[in-house]
Amino acid sequence: MHQPLVRFLRALVLVAVLTVGSGLGGQRVTALETPAIEMATARLQQIANDMKFIRFCSRATCQFKDIEVKVTPDEAASGQLLGRIDAIMDRPSTMLDLAHYNFAFSGDRWELLGGEELSDVSSFSFNGDSYTVYSAYSGRTRTAKLDSADSNLRVGYRDLYYLTMDRGVERVGH
Repeated sequence: MHQPLVRFLRALVLVAVLTVGSGLGGQRVTALETPAIEMATARLQQIANDMKFIRFCSRATCQFKDIEVKVTPDEAASGQLLGRIDAIMDRPSTMLDLAHYNFAFSGDRWELLGGEELSDVSSFSFNGDSYTVYSAYSGRTRTAKLDSADSNLRVGYRDLYYLTMDRGVERVGH
């Protein structure tokens, strides 16, 4: 081969290697590295494990089951994480009751943003320390603060917010 052609091919291979190695030809590495995601996922999983002890009625069987945890990078905020916990709420019901809770990893702690609990008789929507409930019995909607909720409010979110977490913020080292 001619010397200039060999140099050209070597340069082309070098550029290809550098392009792929720097992330331009493949997936870029974000500011959020895998160990940080793994640590945050393990901590959200611990919150989910603690949820297994929450009871929403006087029966021992009223508990969360089939709890799933999902952690994803926040597309809107670089380096931030969003979390979600989905679960079945096992309690006396004619339907399968479901719970969905949303979290953000902020200030090195998980924060409970809100969620929903759906059953055959009511639908709860939560936003921080507030909730809205729709009753299938009365056809009415009520909005209130968790602080002012009477002790008969038997939802998993309230115990998650106050007992498992500290007013919706992850307890670290418990």
